[in-house]
Amino acid sequence: DGDFYGPIRITRGGVYSGRWASDDPRVPAVLILTTEPVVIENSVITGPGHLISTDFHMTTRLTVRNTYGFGQNPNVRGRAPGRFIHVESFADLVVENNYLEGTSGIYVHRWLGGGTVKIRFNEARNVVGLLSDGNGSWLTGNDQFMYAQFVQFNSVHDIADAEIAW
Repeated sequence: DGDFYGPIRITRGGVYSGRWASDDPRVPAVLILTTEPVVIENSVITGPGHLISTDFHMTTRLTVRNTYGFGQNPNVRGRAPGRFIHVESFADLVVENNYLEGTSGIYVHRWLGGGTVKIRFNEARNVVGLLSDGNGSWLTGNDQFMYAQFVQFNSVHDIADAEIAW
């Protein structure tokens, strides 16, 4: 319940709290476009695409805590709901005490070193890899899905200070 603001583009470091939504599966509800440390806390985020996403060309230092994320059917045939967090090229990542529902989980790509990864004390419900039928429901064939998981690491090597728990 309550009003949501449209998608937000974060271009400066700092602490952010709010209620953000996107209705376009190609537009993240929260897009981070800075190398400065960003904290998102005490927020509610919803949309059919990625809820929180970072730019591939910038080194991210991101903390997300005490935030609720709700994925939606993208209503584009063959497309799955977005990620709760989609991180590219990062140094530090802390994801703690969040609730995510109906998203395709957390995607973490390209650790650049110099920081830590902590994903802990989160609650996930209905991590979804189903593909939309484009009409508010889901495709039902045996091969009409994508693999989804609570957290996926890609090109993340040699992390000595990683803590993964939920």
